[in-house]
Amino acid sequence: MVNRVDGVILGVGIVVLVASVIGVVLYDEQSPQSYNLSWSESEAIELDEQTDSGGPGEFTFATNVSEEALARAEFTVEVTASGTTVEDSNVEVEVETSEGETDTCSFTVAGGGQTSSTGDCTVEFELNPRPALSTANGVNNTAAERQALDQVAFPNGTGEWATTVTVDAGTGISDPDYDVSLQPTVYNWEVTATQNAPGGRAG
Repeated sequence: MVNRVDGVILGVGIVVLVASVIGVVLYDEQSPQSYNLSWSESEAIELDEQTDSGGPGEFTFATNVSEEALARAEFTVEVTASGTTVEDSNVEVEVETSEGETDTCSFTVAGGGQTSSTGDCTVEFELNPRPALSTANGVNNTAAERQALDQVAFPNGTGEWATTVTVDAGTGISDPDYDVSLQPTVYNWEVTATQNAPGGRAG
């Protein structure tokens, strides 16, 4: 009888010990860890292309940029002139960001007697600098990366952008016609979290 009682007590003790070990392991897996962060630009993200056509004059485009954590943006305008005889046409492009910052580029659609000719230029913007945040805490690297993105402010770029394309027709174009296209491209900041030290704890 005594041996049976001792066996029960021993069994209970083993169960308690195993439960304690499992609890420690689970706590260790779910407790926040410290991660080092590295930041890099994403691959190019092309937004919807917009097009318009008509005679010489002004073409306007509105682009809604919904991407977050923006690093930079490129707005490329291409113009194709066509007519009986295409001479040089001057094109001015102005892009205004959602914060009201503007920049320009220009080009000439070369003539020379062809019936069609194309030119393009790109306006580039540096939007938000590389984040300075170097560490973050999380139960895993995904959680640390999410915390890092939530913690850093990216104030520039998101919202509506305006692009104005002004085409000055060459005098030698007969019945001039222009095909105008706008291709916006943006780049995001991406973060990669790597564990600071095996088993390290957040400070």
